[in-house]
Amino acid sequence: MTRTNGSEGMLNFAILAVALVCQINTIASVMMADIAAAFPGASDVAVQYVMQSGMIGGFVVALLMSVLSTRFRKKPMILIGLVAILVGGLLPIAVHSSILILDVCGFIVGAGQGFLTPLLGALILEYFEGKEREQMLGLNTTFGTGGATVLLLIAGPVCKTGWVNVYFIYFVVIPVL
Repeated sequence: MTRTNGSEGMLNFAILAVALVCQINTIASVMMADIAAAFPGASDVAVQYVMQSGMIGGFVVALLMSVLSTRFRKKPMILIGLVAILVGGLLPIAVHSSILILDVCGFIVGAGQGFLTPLLGALILEYFEGKEREQMLGLNTTFGTGGATVLLLIAGPVCKTGWVNVYFIYFVVIPVL
């Protein structure tokens, strides 16, 4: 596929912006102790599932992506992934009275990530060649890891104001949309 410099730059920007929020579920790790205190009747496993359910959701959807990516266009699937992260991340702000709700929301966030991670790699492999492909693959990993690191650095101090407030960090997905 032939790209002009403008569309190439926009594609680079879009891929790296999505990569920044692609591992956002890691911010749940800073809330674990506070969630355990908020739900004293919940088992340790139920509390851990607030974060682990995201990984489960990501795994399930990532398995389906090989089939989905051959039948559907990538851009709508990326948008679905971003919307899932946004919905799953923001819903607990309003509804956080049950550990099960937090687990389900974590699964939704993870499902969104399950859409994004394989699609970003597929886009890079499809639209870039040679050294440019290698650079974009490296940047994709760097931005994903860097995004998770920055969001965790923000989540720590935010958690001190109340664990529910950490979910406000999911608003960073809106500009990426």
